[in-house]
Amino acid sequence: MTPRLLPLLGCLLTVPLAAQHADDALAQARVQLQTNHLDSAAALLRRITDSAAWNDSLRRINAFVLLGIVRYYQGDDSATRAAFSEALTLNPVLTVPQLAQLDSVVAALLESARVAVASAPSPDTLYSCSPHCVGVDVAPQPIESDPTMVSRIVISTAAPAPGADPMHGSALLRAIVDTLGRVEPGSVEVVHSTLPQELLDAVLQSLMIARYHPGRVRGRAVRVLIERRVDIRPRTH
Repeated sequence: MTPRLLPLLGCLLTVPLAAQHADDALAQARVQLQTNHLDSAAALLRRITDSAAWNDSLRRINAFVLLGIVRYYQGDDSATRAAFSEALTLNPVLTVPQLAQLDSVVAALLESARVAVASAPSPDTLYSCSPHCVGVDVAPQPIESDPTMVSRIVISTAAPAPGADPMHGSALLRAIVDTLGRVEPGSVEVVHSTLPQELLDAVLQSLMIARYHPGRVRGRAVRVLIERRVDIRPRTH
């Protein structure tokens, strides 16, 4: 980031893009961006965009616009457009008047993202990654340390007491991940299961609270049917 842009950046970032009062995390990210601590700013902003605690659109719009600016100054135009696309998906008529004063190139990236989002399919359309992705450019990916979308999960339970039946079995589950990366309530389907009901209930609860980076088609977040395979077996040692 060149020194001549710092005053303009300060002007841009002290004017809230959507909300009247900035959250502490957004304010801290602005400070990090103004002082050219780009990695720190990106980490703060990703906490907002990825966490279930920050799922209202006003905060997410702010965070994605700022993240786009961070990615631009990190030299990643593709990531810049992706972040702007996220903001525009949440608010297709979003405008950031100060962006052109900051840098004409980053303003042009916002407009190119706007065109891509406008031509992208409706986020209400349901795509499928069960068992293989069809028509999806980017499949939903777990945010936390979690197995890949279609994988066999092996969970070792405690060794059973002598004479007790071991807790084991497998299940194939399907669910819809929405455009915010959450599992849609009521969408979870048990295709088949040999798990004891207690274990199946725990697996279903885990799936319901999982968070994902949403699936994408031409840059726009879309609803995607995903598949999860689970294997649970007792520990042998």
